[in-house]
Amino acid sequence: MSTQNDQTTPPPDSYDGLKNLITENFPKLSGQLQRIARYVLENPNDSALETVSEIARRVEVQPSSLVRFAKTLGYDGYSNVQQVLKSRLISEIPN
Repeated sequence: MSTQNDQTTPPPDSYDGLKNLITENFPKLSGQLQRIARYVLENPNDSALETVSEIARRVEVQPSSLVRFAKTLGYDGYSNVQQVLKSRLISEIPN
């Protein structure tokens, strides 16, 4: 599967960029990866803070599917997706 993040374009490091990337690629994702994408978009705080095992349990997929989801979007692993989601949380904290 090809995404906009073929080898030349680094994956986004902002939540809005991640959200757009997921939305653009959603139709091309398998059903399992679409369930993960839906969960990430609907539960960004939980997706940022929960363990991979817990997210996989909630979405009813194997933990390796979260890694595959992240790699499909151009990230090295799901922890990189979580970093983007965590940066969103940090940016929302009042000064």
